[in-house]
Amino acid sequence: LPFNSHRESTIGAEITENLSINEEQGRSSKWKKLNTNSSGLYTSNYASRFAARIMLNLHDDDREFTDSNRDISEHIRDLRDKEKDSVTDGSQHESSSSGTRKTLQHVSSLPAIVRRKISKVIMTTKANPLPKDEIEFVKEFDEKLVVKAKKDAKSLSLCVWDFGGQDVFYPMHHIFLQDSGTYIVAFDSRDFYGEKKRTNALAHLSFWLRSLRLHARTAPVVLVGTFAVDHEDRKIVRAIDEIIREQIKNMFPQLVQNLEDDLVYFPVDNQTNFGIDKLRQTIETAVRNDHTVFEAVPVRWMILLDEILSERKKKTWLSHSYVTQLANTIGIRDASEIDMALELFHDRGMLFHLTQTEKLKRIVVLHPQWLIDGFCKIIRDKDLHRFSQNEFEVAGLKNDLQMAFKNALPTPEYIEYLLKSHNVKFFVDFMRRVMLLSEWKFMTESYFLVPSLLADNSDAQYAGLKCVFDFSDDFLPLGVFERLICLCACYKYQQQATQHVRISGIPKLSGNFISMDITPELKVQLLLKRDAKSITLFVHDSEQASRTLFIVNSMLRKINHDAMNSGLRWQILLEDSNLKENNLVIYEQAKEKELAPWFGVSRSKIDDLAELDSEKTKNVSLEDFILSL
Repeated sequence: LPFNSHRESTIGAEITENLSINEEQGRSSKWKKLNTNSSGLYTSNYASRFAARIMLNLHDDDREFTDSNRDISEHIRDLRDKEKDSVTDGSQHESSSSGTRKTLQHVSSLPAIVRRKISKVIMTTKANPLPKDEIEFVKEFDEKLVVKAKKDAKSLSLCVWDFGGQDVFYPMHHIFLQDSGTYIVAFDSRDFYGEKKRTNALAHLSFWLRSLRLHARTAPVVLVGTFAVDHEDRKIVRAIDEIIREQIKNMFPQLVQNLEDDLVYFPVDNQTNFGIDKLRQTIETAVRNDHTVFEAVPVRWMILLDEILSERKKKTWLSHSYVTQLANTIGIRDASEIDMALELFHDRGMLFHLTQTEKLKRIVVLHPQWLIDGFCKIIRDKDLHRFSQNEFEVAGLKNDLQMAFKNALPTPEYIEYLLKSHNVKFFVDFMRRVMLLSEWKFMTESYFLVPSLLADNSDAQYAGLKCVFDFSDDFLPLGVFERLICLCACYKYQQQATQHVRISGIPKLSGNFISMDITPELKVQLLLKRDAKSITLFVHDSEQASRTLFIVNSMLRKINHDAMNSGLRWQILLEDSNLKENNLVIYEQAKEKELAPWFGVSRSKIDDLAELDSEKTKNVSLEDFILSL
């Protein structure tokens, strides 16, 4: 069937939990979705599987259990029979093999909670009682679990995230990008046939590669060109490859090369299944080559993971303090160890835990898909993922729907309706802390501002002294300007709420331009030039030039630390009104000659932006950051 974008495009991101790959005779088998419950959540017991693999390794180390022609379950039955026979012969019992004793010692040394989680009590008759240590062994070690562990010894469990490709979702995506993963960047090969489509395709490719370099610097990236059946001619494949090579040059060393075909990408076609097996094998190899995948971790961490995920049945998120209580009951009492375990679970996609600020650190989201779905009820493509206008009209929210998509100002009632009144406070607070949303008061009305929903304005009018934040030497991702708008709105809201001042002036908001009075004396005008990779600040009041520069640059640094992995680089250029041409001066030069009004007599709170590397913009809550400005 042809692709139906309205029915089949991904909204935000879609997570498929745990695909299993079993290695059979050196070749990868088909991927399959593992068992989930009615809610779509993975149901495996991690601690049991983990402990079984440990026991399997112990057996492999013991010569008595290394006969490759015998099944592991036979070993356990043999052990049971041997111990039964020893009941009538004390000396035979005393002479049990050192290998058996070694294994039993390892079992008994496991933490009590581990033994409970992997135990299976087998009843014995009075006529055939088992020795005490054998009873303990059978209780603690389920032979079926071991057989499964043997089969799974070379398997992988993957968590597959499918990110939606619409621009509106980009400011949200980076929250979920990290080094622990293998990334597949797919493009339509047919877009390389025409010049206009090719330009857009290369821009799309460049954006994703630069985003991954920013947020997942060491993660392998696989380029995939779809619809390969349309260009079976080898010359076309080679031409596409040369175009991509010229575009990316040597800027992305983490790219996985298609060595067999001497290509930088992997051509595939889903309709004919061309290239799919090779792509799967490539992904598997990339995952197996990641040494962190096979790092040893304590069994108690897996027990903690089981305990945390068991809460999914009744909760969607937990407080960090509650997770600490769970960890303490298992015997993990060191705070740094708990954080290390949570970091591992986050990196592997099992839960979601941000640590940029103390307040974000307090929240542990149990089901990332639930979080994404909540975000995407508020942030969505208004044309591709439309809501039913009739539904909102019946609910009395027709005007609220229009305010959300036309002005990016959803009302509290609109958000409550979207979220079915569940966890509204949580989502609003979480989105505010990751700078996807801010409070917005205008006159007597209360709204939320969601900058990702703003459309560009080609007729924006601006004037004043210029300060240019130039990102052209590197990268200006989508999401930076949107967050800058959020922080300006937060600053304005804080001034209104805490200083009890009325800030007049009608704000102008669009996807590439804002004009906003953030204090009674200070107006901020910001213009985004996507092609030039720059953000320009226009200052009307020269007496506020230094302070305005300080505030906006501080906000950019906050965004860089909290949302951009501290990977953004920019240069500040300040306008010298005494020059008629080439009147933009590098910040360092302007400072050296005390260029007015940016420096000198009109100095405000600070005139040395080097000091902004301080902890004022790092590891602090949004509220504390705004108050520090």
